[in-house]
Amino acid sequence: MRGTDFDDAALDEAGGAAVEGRGPVTRMTAATVLSLGILIAVNSIAMSGSPYRWWADFIIIPGLVFLTLSVGLPRAARETRFVLAWMGAVVLAVALLLMAGKMGEYWPLMIVVPCLGPAALFALRPADASVRAFVNTVAGLALVGIALGLAFLLIRGGAIDPGDTRWWSFAMLAAAGVTGANGLILLATRRGTYWFSMAVLLIALGAYTTLAAIAELGR
Repeated sequence: MRGTDFDDAALDEAGGAAVEGRGPVTRMTAATVLSLGILIAVNSIAMSGSPYRWWADFIIIPGLVFLTLSVGLPRAARETRFVLAWMGAVVLAVALLLMAGKMGEYWPLMIVVPCLGPAALFALRPADASVRAFVNTVAGLALVGIALGLAFLLIRGGAIDPGDTRWWSFAMLAAAGVTGANGLILLATRRGTYWFSMAVLLIALGAYTTLAAIAELGR
């Protein structure tokens, strides 16, 4: 009986390891099939128009490879998957705009898409207050960048008309607010390894950017 129990336990362990091992393979296979489907669909749509910019495939394929690895790479850390997905999204966005011949019209997406990765840094929440202030500043500036890119899209699409207003100065003010606010919060909490130096640096950058934005508005 004891031998049978040992054999059953060994079989169960081997079966569990086999099932666990099939997981990454299944994800990689599914991600690869999906990427190939996207590649075929994009080229099918592009071939129906004129001209067919086949050379954009040399950019599409690396982007899809990054995205495939972000999903199917076995035993990869979450941070590694995130960076691969971010790089893949940026490369793929460039490739699709080139394939469609819309880079001149939708170039503000080249501001929006790259900023999506840094904006997600809000989820990190580092334990050190100084590092957290820096990370939150980068993430907040990325959100300002996304808003700036969307504003460019709306203006180019005719949805809004800022006229002669130097509207980008408000984006500068928003960036100054993000930087200065994180510096003031850090100065108030007085926590972190280099809290004073980081707080002074952020506040100074916020103040300088505010002055630059006011000067730009006054031109």
